[in-house]
Amino acid sequence: MKFWSGGKIKKKFLFLGVLFLLSLVSIIMNGYYYGDYAQGQLLVFQKSFLDQELHQKDPILLLKPQFYTYLFFILSFPSRMFGIENTYFFSYITVTFAFYVAVFLLARLLFKNDTVAYLSVILLLLNKPQVGEDSIFPVFFPRVFVFPILLFAVYFFLKGKYVPAFLLVGIGMNLHITSAVHLFLMMMFCFLFVWRTAGISLTLKRIAGYSLLTFAISLPTFFWSLSSPTVDLFPPQSWWDIIELKFLHHLAVLWWGPFTWIRGGAFVLVFLLALRFRPQKELHQKVMGLMWGIVALAIIATFFYYVVPISALVTLTLWRSVKFFTIFAMIYTANYLLETYKRGALEKLASAGMAVSLLLSNFKMVLLFILPLIAIRMRKKTVLFLSLIASFSVLFVASVIGSITLRIPYLYSLKMGFMPFLIITISLTLMLMYELTKGRVWKGSPKQVTAILLVSLVLLSTAVGILLIKKHHFANRMGAVYEHIMDSYAYDTSAVPLTSFSEIGPKSSAAGIVVRPITISSLNDFLTHPVAYLRYNVDFPGTASTDWKKAQVWARENTAKDDVFIVPPYISDFRALSERAILADWEDIAMVNYNVEVGKELLKRVQAACGAKLLGECVENACIDLCRKNYRGFTEDNFRRMASVYGADYVVVESPSTLNFNLVYSNSGFRIYRILG
Repeated sequence: MKFWSGGKIKKKFLFLGVLFLLSLVSIIMNGYYYGDYAQGQLLVFQKSFLDQELHQKDPILLLKPQFYTYLFFILSFPSRMFGIENTYFFSYITVTFAFYVAVFLLARLLFKNDTVAYLSVILLLLNKPQVGEDSIFPVFFPRVFVFPILLFAVYFFLKGKYVPAFLLVGIGMNLHITSAVHLFLMMMFCFLFVWRTAGISLTLKRIAGYSLLTFAISLPTFFWSLSSPTVDLFPPQSWWDIIELKFLHHLAVLWWGPFTWIRGGAFVLVFLLALRFRPQKELHQKVMGLMWGIVALAIIATFFYYVVPISALVTLTLWRSVKFFTIFAMIYTANYLLETYKRGALEKLASAGMAVSLLLSNFKMVLLFILPLIAIRMRKKTVLFLSLIASFSVLFVASVIGSITLRIPYLYSLKMGFMPFLIITISLTLMLMYELTKGRVWKGSPKQVTAILLVSLVLLSTAVGILLIKKHHFANRMGAVYEHIMDSYAYDTSAVPLTSFSEIGPKSSAAGIVVRPITISSLNDFLTHPVAYLRYNVDFPGTASTDWKKAQVWARENTAKDDVFIVPPYISDFRALSERAILADWEDIAMVNYNVEVGKELLKRVQAACGAKLLGECVENACIDLCRKNYRGFTEDNFRRMASVYGADYVVVESPSTLNFNLVYSNSGFRIYRILG
């Protein structure tokens, strides 16, 4: 009984329980996928520890020595005991939980406030799309595993406990070297940023000493890299040509469209606003040192791609360090919104609206609510204040009209999305009702407060009615636009509304962008059949939620380990569940990162599977479209020639395509044929 009598112990258990539940909520909302997002290549390496007979005819296995991570070795032990799918699934849950614990501790360290810490976690529940790297990745990768470790390193770094901080960075080097290098360089830059406070002598000692410590801990990976080197510092032009074919979106920042920059800029603007309320001076200096370190890494990445191309710096993908900025931006913003909310009625509405906008990761709403927050700062300048409030009101109305009426060009470009509009309207109405009952917004008579509450209830009821009408509207109109909470992806305006569970999962637009649509219909499906929804949004171990994955499971259970498959190269990750070698996967081209010669062979195979020369003819999505068009037009003779050259035994085509081969398996999405001589 004494154990439970301690208030601090109870609080810690409550804190861990709440964060664990929020972690599960995050996974449900963002999804968890096994064998997607090019995970298939890494699963080849992982499974080679468990069964050395797998993928022996697949050149992707040749890259295992150049993929520097000890994570596969570590996970091989639980994978033998519990199975690889179970190991990855529960590892992802654990990593997600550790991520939110680290965010909580960082926020509490900076602002000494549990409410700020919890709000920081809540704001990061949904993925924040950002230039360089999103805040949440729904697949278990080495970089996903190592990120919470690096956040704990940041926590110790800010506390001035540099030895454990750099110990964790060194450990990170052995798990995912690029992510750890990002943070290491940020920390070194931070030492330089605060040199006036520490003094030049101590700064140089810190840089030298902690560099040696990190290097000592990362020696296993260092010796590994010496025994199995990757590309040269100045590789041949062919390497650059191949890597730009698939990897251009990571390298060429000028290739990113205005949409990407505006979306990322919205979070930068919010962070700048949030700097009004800062943590203790020394902590804030260190945070800003890390942030300027990110800016420096972005400049270095851009310079050494466009001006003086150096492969080692290009393959570090330094722009991905922006993920650390996103975390601190949300922590600072959580504190700013809580401080702002304590003030008047306008402050409460603006901060609550911004909080919902950030939670939904809706950058258009974020940009909208920046206006009243700036207006609050300019209250004494009446003309500017009124202009900002008027602009917000006009743009808000325009974005609502654009969300409901889809074919007004300029208004449609301002649309916030119908679901986000409902969510923010209901949230602000509930907030207003709560504040009225507390007398903090307007101190009227009981009758006046009651009247306002009744009006609010009518508005809520009307919103629910609109929701039901919208559901009917979506269910009966062709060409509906996918409405989803995260208004940061492309819309497929020619698609049919979602009406079945099979359409709830991730969709690929014509531009190749993965979208997770959430319509009124799909929300209704979730509320009435939550288990069915979860099966499509979360890949539970031992399940195959799509036709593509069901075809893979059949291949694993009904073919020999050394059989080779020809698969649509524009659909990735057939290796993941099938555990079979394949001719080619479009995602394989990115592996030239690790070995030039193997990369050339993988490109050769991709071009064979696409029936076209890709190098010099297209990049990224244009290549995928060309590949899809050609593959769908292949005849039996095309597949026979590929089979004779690469030793393939089976071919997979999309339904309803048919071939004059022996059909051995089919489902509604795919057919598998045994190739006849």
